[in-house]
Amino acid sequence: MPTLTRQKLRVLGKHIFSNYYHNKLFIMDFKAYALTDKGLSRDNNEDCFVIADKDPEQGTLYAVADGMGGYAAGETASRIICFEVEKQYFQHIKDIEAQETVEEKDICFLLEKIVYKINKKILSLGKEKPHLFGMGSTLSLLLIRKNRAYTVQVGDSRIYRVRNKILEQLTEDQTEVQRYVNMGRLTAEEAVRHHLRHVLSQAIGGKRDSLKRTVVDVYELQQGDQFLLCSDGLYGMICADEITAVLNLAKTGKKVVQKLIGKALDAGGKDNVSAVLVQPCHNLRSVFLSIFGCK
Repeated sequence: MPTLTRQKLRVLGKHIFSNYYHNKLFIMDFKAYALTDKGLSRDNNEDCFVIADKDPEQGTLYAVADGMGGYAAGETASRIICFEVEKQYFQHIKDIEAQETVEEKDICFLLEKIVYKINKKILSLGKEKPHLFGMGSTLSLLLIRKNRAYTVQVGDSRIYRVRNKILEQLTEDQTEVQRYVNMGRLTAEEAVRHHLRHVLSQAIGGKRDSLKRTVVDVYELQQGDQFLLCSDGLYGMICADEITAVLNLAKTGKKVVQKLIGKALDAGGKDNVSAVLVQPCHNLRSVFLSIFGCK
């Protein structure tokens, strides 16, 4: 997958879900806007993203991966992860859909299994090729399928949801500092400035196998929901209030990602920075069902 420069904007993805309640069928289309930049302090871009929409019935994948491991290695890891996530999901979802019934737990198990297999692959490649030893990456993945949003989290990239103009962080950073916050040893305010805030408690790959648990969560979609996936090069440079202001004030999704990346660069651009915005289209329709079913 080619690295996208600041001037190249990718606009992809369309997904339809049906949500049955109160005798209504809600149909929502999603569009995705994505932008990545190597920043002002790095020689190469170790961030990668994927937007994959092969069959609306199977779901749409959105992911951000932030590679690590030095020159070339981190870039290789994040790109392998994005490629494998897309390939393996659409390869195996067909088997699940062949079942008589498909439950949330089936999708969650599949996503966990995919991350486990990719982790093994990255570790194996690192051992086989000395120049790739230690390569690893974060992974923040959003799957929109039917009327559910599934999130997968490894590392410290993030997924936010905007609902009713309120920004909410859906994923929790898997860092040593966040662990201290959870233990009550640090406040959230202290964590933002802590010198260990970028030390990951787990990742995909790396010098050793640190992946203990893949966190998969499920959320019910509501009309108007937006999602933002980003690397730490974004939220590490601009605060949540600034992100919220851009999301609520920018007129188009294209403008949102351009402004977010621009603000991160204006603030110093100390790291690679990526943003994937998932927005509902404006053609939301509410179709009443007859008592005899959908027509």
